Amino acid sequence: MLTGRSLFAGEDVSQTMARVLERQPDFSILPPNIHPRIRQMLERCLEKAPRNRYGSINDARVDIEKALADPGGVLAQPVPARESPKKLRTMIPWIAAALMLGAVIAGAVLWNLKVPELRQIVRFDDVLPEGHEFTGNWPINISHDGKKIVYSTSKGLYLRSVDELAAKLVSGTGDTAERPFFSPDGKWIGFFSSLDNKLKKIAVSGGVPIALADVSPVGFFDWNTDGTIVYGQRGAGIMRISANGGTPESLVKKPDLLVFPRVLLDGKSLMYTTYKSGEI
Repeated sequence: MLTGRSLFAGEDVSQTMARVLERQPDFSILPPNIHPRIRQMLERCLEKAPRNRYGSINDARVDIEKALADPGGVLAQPVPARESPKKLRTMIPWIAAALMLGAVIAGAVLWNLKVPELRQIVRFDDVLPEGHEFTGNWPINISHDGKKIVYSTSKGLYLRSVDELAAKLVSGTGDTAERPFFSPDGKWIGFFSSLDNKLKKIAVSGGVPIALADVSPVGFFDWNTDGTIVYGQRGAGIMRISANGGTPESLVKKPDLLVFPRVLLDGKSLMYTTYKSGEI
């Protein structure tokens, strides 16, 4: 419902709109140098008979695009003598209504011209090779872009891409590689080595793992876009370490056990789970 006072002719907004619906506007009061296609668009928008109005917003969009492609029509007509003030006051509500409607149509056209983001939905199956089985806690993880999965088995870490038919062993990992996780760009895999209790990383193509720090994790790890890795550690809370290695630092510390940290999309907020003493 329209409310408030109109700035034109001292009328209420609802009264102005009622006049538009009841009377046929005099389009001769429009600026004489208005583009012919824009004038035609306004006339069709204010048609009383529904069958003569635009059938959809796409029809108006086509006329607007044609007007933009032919700017020469803007000043095609000569400017006549100035209309009388009385006639101008009479037509102010019609001009206001036309401009309001034009703004609505232009906004709708721009909204419809926005290219929607295409999101790919992918479904696929993966079967562990014969003789393999998941090892450790939280053995599987998904890359940030959703196009790769990694999981720990009794033979080492296996990497599966959605555009490949089978998973491949990440060379350089072994049966002590657990809790794998991806870097934000998907080029590295971090994991916990239960052999020497170290946090390590390795390129997705395989190679020699790089040791980052001695850790005693509870739960899984998460690699943030700022180049840090967060994890829960018993008796220390949520810890953070550079993805290039160094000394871990305390990020969140409370008397309770804090586990399963996840960095949210803004890269600054952290979500985690709290267990009371004796719950785990």
